[in-house]
Amino acid sequence: MFDKITYKTTSCFGTCPTYYLEINSDKTFKLFAEQIYKDDFSIYGYELDSSKMGYFKGKLDNVTFKNLNQKIQKHQTLSTNTTVME
Repeated sequence: MFDKITYKTTSCFGTCPTYYLEINSDKTFKLFAEQIYKDDFSIYGYELDSSKMGYFKGKLDNVTFKNLNQKIQKHQTLSTNTTVME
């Protein structure tokens, strides 16, 4: 089980989304979507999608939270069971 997961992206020279995501052990989450681009390319180039930008918060459902925990546990198991071959 984890206390908190924090994930942050940074901008790139293209259309990479820029956001900050925080998930807590009580299943609550906060998302700040700073720059999100529209999927379609217009004659003006890529445009920001303001409908997907902003501050969001909520609570993960039990199935999603369980899947997240399983993926973390699997990753931790893989990380501790790896050996370096020389």
